[in-house]
Amino acid sequence: MEDIAKWILSLNSDSEKDLAIETYDPSKADLKEELMQYRKHKAFEKNIPAYYIFTNEELDMLVRKKPVSFYELQALKILPAVKLKCHGQEIVDIIRGWKDNHLECLGDLTEEVMEENMNG
Repeated sequence: MEDIAKWILSLNSDSEKDLAIETYDPSKADLKEELMQYRKHKAFEKNIPAYYIFTNEELDMLVRKKPVSFYELQALKILPAVKLKCHGQEIVDIIRGWKDNHLECLGDLTEEVMEENMNG
């Protein structure tokens, strides 16, 4: 986190710094990794192939769209009905938790950068 803040502070203009803060996505890969771990665990638990939980294409759509409610996931039609019924709520719980953590981290980073700008 400190490295990211230092990098943002090293940018030349305020507009570059603002853009970096707005577009900062520290853990898109982390969300994908969390969902992959869930898929791996569930597949092992049920003794089925991982793609029965969700495919790589469905995984990519989940990471891209980031639905935070069962109804939002249902409306996006990322998963077929059987996968939605079996795993939908747990999937959105993972995404919601990631989003909450992500927003908290981004808020901390924004405050840190603003403080550095005021002091330096």
